[in-house]
Amino acid sequence: SPMPRDVRTLVDELRKTPHDVDLLRAVQHALSDGMHQQELAHLLEWWAGYAPDDAAASKALLDAARCLQDRAGKYAHELALVMAALVRDPANEKASYRLRQMLESADNYLELERVLSEWALSVRREGAPATLCAMASFTLALVRAHHLDDVDGGISALEDALRALENGDVDAAK
Repeated sequence: SPMPRDVRTLVDELRKTPHDVDLLRAVQHALSDGMHQQELAHLLEWWAGYAPDDAAASKALLDAARCLQDRAGKYAHELALVMAALVRDPANEKASYRLRQMLESADNYLELERVLSEWALSVRREGAPATLCAMASFTLALVRAHHLDDVDGGISALEDALRALENGDVDAAK
């Protein structure tokens, strides 16, 4: 269904002044009727490029992914948005939770292992908090040992989790 004129005006304003976070919230509220989810997803994905910081960009990308949730033919796009949210802010726990949910419900554990492995590396590289690094590695260990019968890979990921926690203690003691 076409967007009401006042909402279309809000969207046009946002496109002219994308740095106006309050305007984004107003657009999200105006489009929250459930009838314009794809337009809202597209807009949020676009806006993430103008977000004032990585956390705001990550939240917008996850909100965009939520707009596509359970929509036919949109799984891959939703997954890409959730992963993009994690790349922008590896500490976005809602995004990491949604990513695990999506991949586990798809029963695609090889893909889940690949994604978690990349994520565990990226959180370490980004210097994320020790607990998040440990959680990423621990989740990877569970998937490897439980679902892929890769005991050695599981042990290796657990060692990474322990190292992350030990390093965190060293940081805390400084």
